[in-house]
Amino acid sequence: MNDYSAEDKRRGLHIAIIGGGIGGLAAARRLLRAGASVTVLEGAPILGGLAGTFEIAGTRLERHYHHVFLSDTDFIQLTHELGLDRELLWLESRMGFYTPGHVYPFGTPLELLRFGALSPIDRIRCGLILWHLQKRTEWHSLERVTAAEWLRPRAGKAVFRVVWEPLLKSKFGEDWDRVSMAWLWARIFVRAQSRRGLFARERLGYMRGSFHILLERLAQEVVRLGGQVLTSAPVRRVLTDGRGRLAGLETPRGTIACDAAIATLQSPAFARLIEGVPGIPTSYVQMLRDWEYQGNICMVLQLRESLSRIYWLNIADPSVPFTALVEHTNLAPRAWYEGKHIFYLGKYLRTTHPHWSLDDDDLVREWLPHVRRIFPQFSEDLIEQRWVFRAPYAQPVVTVGYGERIPDLRTPLVGLYLANMTQIYPEDRGMNYSIRLGHRVADTVLQDAPMLMQAAAEPAHTPEAV
Repeated sequence: MNDYSAEDKRRGLHIAIIGGGIGGLAAARRLLRAGASVTVLEGAPILGGLAGTFEIAGTRLERHYHHVFLSDTDFIQLTHELGLDRELLWLESRMGFYTPGHVYPFGTPLELLRFGALSPIDRIRCGLILWHLQKRTEWHSLERVTAAEWLRPRAGKAVFRVVWEPLLKSKFGEDWDRVSMAWLWARIFVRAQSRRGLFARERLGYMRGSFHILLERLAQEVVRLGGQVLTSAPVRRVLTDGRGRLAGLETPRGTIACDAAIATLQSPAFARLIEGVPGIPTSYVQMLRDWEYQGNICMVLQLRESLSRIYWLNIADPSVPFTALVEHTNLAPRAWYEGKHIFYLGKYLRTTHPHWSLDDDDLVREWLPHVRRIFPQFSEDLIEQRWVFRAPYAQPVVTVGYGERIPDLRTPLVGLYLANMTQIYPEDRGMNYSIRLGHRVADTVLQDAPMLMQAAAEPAHTPEAV
């Protein structure tokens, strides 16, 4: 954190944060520690955004699967600062790979060498590609080429067809062949840091009691430092002073006057909020509206029995309608969940995909037969409870040249800032990088403090609303 002076700490800025996810809360804490006044406005009844939780088996669980990596230093540092080190456990993870008709262990070099879906020479070729990407540190040259273009000649036809093409399709659907190689490199490079040796299994971090524990402690810290955290408080309108500067936000709880506001909304939602606001060009709004995302559906099943020893099973069969099958209690101890077995079935898809609009019962009927194909011992009689959660903006589509299109933290309206997952690059979106982004945008607001305070001291005009 920057070492702000005593004068900085007396700025008297009032900053509103639109969104109570981990990035917004991290930004709020940083601003409060620098002496600003902060109000967090979360539209949902609970905090957390994509990391929001629900009640299950006597505890809480994320609606969309989450874990952290050993390389997630911003997350680990924040956990330490909040006194939650002992609640963050590093657990051995078993990965798997499903090709039509077969489940293969796929988490270590030795398991790759036994991967029967490829010939021995292709297994070695696949391992060399992974090793190269795990060790590579230069990635800027990968921004100008798609993952498909880079991998095809290097991996060979069989490796590309069996491994890479199905994985890209399962993540990005019809956009699979537009995805930048820089994105794929970052995914592989970061994951490699969670192994403590060449032949060791990946170790992943998860918190006793879910990541709700961290969100709750972070919100408590914001309040302890003098901030406000309001839930069920969606922002309806952005108010300006008539001179191209932010004046406040209108919510169901009344108008919040503020010197600055940080929006952590995803780009299309932010575009809807600021459309027609004086001082914001229509071209900027259109750019945000056009940003491409994959949505995510997570079906959570509480079962009486386990299906395998694998935590994360990648699905490389295009006929299976979900992206991954995650047996959460093969990572987190079942004792935390009253001995129950907890599964996620996850699917990335455009919101125009037919499955997006299926009701929950129809989605269950569509998906569960495929679980039985993968694990013949599965039966619907094993299901004790099930839930379905949807997130329309879960993954930006990271195409070639993405880095040149990332919106600035500062928007065209003075005093209004944007911090969302489209600005996390080349790393993939996640809690660690949301914390880092929250700190970045907080520092940007503090750098702008003299200008913001000067604007606040000028005679006020009647705010203009959309």
